[in-house]
Amino acid sequence: EKAKVSVVCGHSLILEEINDLIIGLLYDSETLPEGMARLLLKQLRRAAEELYGDIAEGE
Repeated sequence: EKAKVSVVCGHSLILEEINDLIIGLLYDSETLPEGMARLLLKQLRRAAEELYGDIAEGE
C-alpha cells in the first residue's frame, strides 16, 4: 500500500501520491476506523485518477 498514515493528537492524516498529485484525508482516528479511512481514500483516489486523466488529456 502506497498510502502513509500519521497520527497526531487523536487525528490521523493519510496521504497518497498519484504521479505529481498528492491526495489525502484528515480524520478523527478516535471516531473513524483506519479501515474506513482507507476505503474513503480509495474512492478519492479513483475520482482523482479520473479527473487527472481528463486534465492530462486537455493539456
